[in-house]
Amino acid sequence: MLNQVKRTCFICAACPQPGINLPDDWKEDANQWMYRRIIVADGNFSLDHMKMKKNPGEVALTNGEGYTVESGAYETYLKAMKEVPLVSVVTNSNCHNLDATGVGAWACARHGCFVPHCVVDFQKGERQVNMDYTVCNALQYNTTDMDEGMLLYDIWCQWHIHFLERLERGNGLISLPPGFKLGGGVGKFHVGAHIPECFWKFSPNFLVGVGQVDREIPETLWAVLNKSATSTRAMTKFHQLEVLNDHMRDSNWKKLVGIGEQAIFLCIRRYPNSSGS
Repeated sequence: MLNQVKRTCFICAACPQPGINLPDDWKEDANQWMYRRIIVADGNFSLDHMKMKKNPGEVALTNGEGYTVESGAYETYLKAMKEVPLVSVVTNSNCHNLDATGVGAWACARHGCFVPHCVVDFQKGERQVNMDYTVCNALQYNTTDMDEGMLLYDIWCQWHIHFLERLERGNGLISLPPGFKLGGGVGKFHVGAHIPECFWKFSPNFLVGVGQVDREIPETLWAVLNKSATSTRAMTKFHQLEVLNDHMRDSNWKKLVGIGEQAIFLCIRRYPNSSGS
């Protein structure tokens, strides 16, 4: 279900994708950390949506074929799952007259490209059942033959504890790629507000193979996308999803066409005394 090709969107061109931008013998490389998918999660409570009268004539043009998930499958999953009582870590979960209190999404940690087919609505804030669905979709996209991934999330220290148990309760509605191993951490900005134990366990500074990422890159994406919120919150539901997909696609496209210039900039900064022109 989750492995179908989404032709109206694309993921980061620089992140490892077997069969697309990796050598044929990449599995034989001893440095497997270089081929690890590293993605970051975040919730956005500005992109809410008002309750609307149901319109039987409303039609989705690309339902589930872009960056947002297929609405029917997501609703089926939510009805089947029961949320385990947790300490609240959400925002505006008690807002009235909203059918969505925000959205959750994943992006690549290094370049800030939205991951296709993983953006979901929140119903009562940022619940674990919502984020479970997003990550299972995100890790199914172009990860064939990949064995491991790294997730960076503000509350990874809490969220991951019973994650596998929640997958089992999902009755096959959500799953990870077979044999896939997950590691994780907490963003550098947020981990400072956690208990001291979280810092040495989950700070990206101490995670092998992660490199210098801060995990806060989704904030730069929301800063642009939030400008559409005043218009999209009063649209019909499918209209809102189409507009959000367009903006996310545009964001990823700008990353794609600018990646060469960015690579040159990083090389010059890394090797300022190198010769050649």
